[in-house]
Amino acid sequence: MNIYYKIWVDTITVIRGKKRGSGWKYLSILLISFAMFMNLFLLSFVIHDIGITETLIRIKLTVFGVQNIDKFISFSLLYLLPQPIINYLLIFHNDRYKKLLEIYPSQKGVLFIRYILISIILPIIYFWIAVIIAK
Repeated sequence: MNIYYKIWVDTITVIRGKKRGSGWKYLSILLISFAMFMNLFLLSFVIHDIGITETLIRIKLTVFGVQNIDKFISFSLLYLLPQPIINYLLIFHNDRYKKLLEIYPSQKGVLFIRYILISIILPIIYFWIAVIIAK
């Protein structure tokens, strides 16, 4: 959890410094949650590719009876919703971020930028290699 909090402190410092008002909280949650989504999505592909599961990890729901809508809801429940909820509860609930800002020093955006870039670039590299191997 230590590195998680350090990345969050760095993110909050950078985003809050550039965006005034309350919008920095939403932007911070959006950016970190997107990076976490990319990591989780990549992890599910790796688990599938090394043979731990037969199919990609998914939840099968029948809510509306329309296959595409049900698939989107399932995908959202598994991959999109958990990260913002967890991030909110661990960082912003009861203004916990204020305490974290006192405990952990900012790295002036270094951890934040590295985390975002690695979370975006790694899946691209993985899928690019998978395409090359598949040929």
